[in-house]
This record gives sequence, C-alpha cells and structure tokens, in this order.
Amino acid sequence: MKPSRLVCLLPIFAMLAACTHSGTPNTMAVGESRASPDTPKVPFGNQPCRSLTPGEIKSLGIAKPAPSEPAAGREPDGLGFDNTCDFGYQSLVYTTGSSYEAQKNQLRNPRHNVPADLPNAFYDVLGNLWFAEKGYYVTVPNNAADSVKEKMARVIAAKL
Repeated sequence: MKPSRLVCLLPIFAMLAACTHSGTPNTMAVGESRASPDTPKVPFGNQPCRSLTPGEIKSLGIAKPAPSEPAAGREPDGLGFDNTCDFGYQSLVYTTGSSYEAQKNQLRNPRHNVPADLPNAFYDVLGNLWFAEKGYYVTVPNNAADSVKEKMARVIAAKL
C-alpha cells in the first residue's frame, strides 16, 4: 500500500475506533456501582453493610453478640468491591441478575411461599431468600428464621 493511501485511511480507522468506544453516558447517581451482567450492583457507595442501621440490626434481633461493626466481604473473592455483609447471625449478598435468574429458574422452591409484599421474591431449595428491586438482586442466606429474613428483606427493599 502506498504511504499516501495509508494517510487517507488513518482518519477512517480513527473514526471506526471511536465508534467502538461509544457507550451510554454516565447518568448514575452518586454512590451507585456500574454493574455488568456478571458484576453485582451494590447500593450505598458499594458498602453493603450500610444496608441496615445499628437500630435496624438490633430490632431484627440478628446479631448476638452485636458486632462492633458489621463485616463486609466479597463474593467471589476476586471482586473489586464489597458485595456481602455479615450482621452477626444473618448476612446478605448483593448478587447478579444472571445468578438471580438461574436460582429462580433452576432452584426455586415452589412449596416455600413468600409474602406478596416482597418484590420479585422467592425461596430456593436451600431456604435462601432472594429478591429483586430496582436493578438490585439480593440474597438473604438461610441463617435465621424465615420471619427474620423476610423482615430484613422488607427493610432493605424499602431503601433501594
């Protein structure tokens, strides 16, 4: 290829490269995480332990002894931010839409009813409570009585 033709094609290559980098504008609110389908979306500035206040933890009766501070974690371990929180006897996990859908489609327990006021909620065969609200997918693992998990889910869903 002649050098003059290459010079003519460079602007075209640059334009094509720019097209591949186009995306949606950043319209997220402060403190939200941008999640791909395989990345959990976590509210409260990627701080899952802010899902419940100390007063809410106490009223739910899920911490004994009450931790000085809830323990955040990551699931999977290589995730670049926290998406789990251990509140004592009970924990919660912000998960992905694909994980939520897989559990709903493959491991949903049809005999374990969920109160109608919980948004898009179901129990899986292990007794974990799953719910979805406003693009957030949350699991409340089977560490406590259903009534406690359901109260916890209601409190969190109302904040999302």
